[in-house]
Amino acid sequence: MAKEDQQWIERMAMHDSVALAEVIQTYGPVITALVRRILGYPYSERDLEECVSDVFVRAWSSVAEFDRARGDFRTWLLMLAKYTALDFRRRHPSRTDVELTASADHDAWPHVETNPVERAVLSRETLSEFRAAVASLDQADKLIFYRRYVLYESIDEIARAMDTSRHAIDNRLWRIRKTLKERLADIDERGGCSGGRV
Repeated sequence: MAKEDQQWIERMAMHDSVALAEVIQTYGPVITALVRRILGYPYSERDLEECVSDVFVRAWSSVAEFDRARGDFRTWLLMLAKYTALDFRRRHPSRTDVELTASADHDAWPHVETNPVERAVLSRETLSEFRAAVASLDQADKLIFYRRYVLYESIDEIARAMDTSRHAIDNRLWRIRKTLKERLADIDERGGCSGGRV
């Protein structure tokens, strides 16, 4: 973990508000981008700002719970942002979001309704089959899938983190999507799920 991140964690744990301001300045843009993608239309900019503010309030109050063994500080903040945004959607359902929020398991897969690979996997029944298909991927592919579709990291961010090229990550994502489509199609043919094909 970066030395600067460790210092911020220690200072925030001692209620240093300047440290929090520095964290917001550094990680605010990526947190805002993630929250915006999870909330989506028709949530307003005011909703977005409120939710992002909630993320950093939670970070401030729970920084002592940060466990470096489970990931770096940036990842912890992104996960906190994801769950905060999902909580916000549940507490403030939009007119177009009510049915989806009630029927989908957002805690586990917040991206199901918006990403091409999972667009057909909207019901509770097919969601479990989709999880099984993801679980069957090899470790490297699961990591790439998680970074791209759960943490919403960019292709460039994933490539840097995994010390490879953007082209290599693009190719892996293409193969992952193809594999998942094939496995879900096989399940559908066997009558293992009630949804349509991807």
